[in-house]
Amino acid sequence: MTKDERIQAELARLMKIYQDLPENTLEVMLPLIQNAAFMKVTMDDLQEEIKENGAVETYQNGANQSGRKQAAAMQAYNQTIRNYNNAIKALSAKMPVTSVKYVPLKPEKTPEEIQAQRVESERRNIKTDMQIAEAHLIQLDGWRREGRITKEKYKEEAEAAKARMEALKRKLWELDYPEG
Repeated sequence: MTKDERIQAELARLMKIYQDLPENTLEVMLPLIQNAAFMKVTMDDLQEEIKENGAVETYQNGANQSGRKQAAAMQAYNQTIRNYNNAIKALSAKMPVTSVKYVPLKPEKTPEEIQAQRVESERRNIKTDMQIAEAHLIQLDGWRREGRITKEKYKEEAEAAKARMEALKRKLWELDYPEG
């Protein structure tokens, strides 16, 4: 489906949820519902980009300054999800308590599918944490070379970051090989 088609499908889903809003309230809230549909589809796209490219990216400012930072897609996702949650909260606040309906985003999943999704989510979280620990090591190395931290502090922080990376590798191994 195209992005416009996905937005229209999400708009239909949200309109079904908020169909019990009083007519005059629905008219006022319609732009917010449309924006919420757009934000939901945008978040889905950003999630895919983050899965493909990671949550952190490398930057280079001139010849001597480089490092890793939060990826632009991650920043956009974080801002969009905050705005989306605020929009849904505002819409839900206008609903009579008895009229809120459950409309699933997707068909119900089997327990096996739910478990596989949890494992994959955990795997992504671990990989993101590993990227962050690696970025911290790179940052520490830059600070050490620039003389911004002492050798002792560098050694202490670097050992902690390396230990964190090893612990994350073990967790990833345990996810991949739960029986062994």
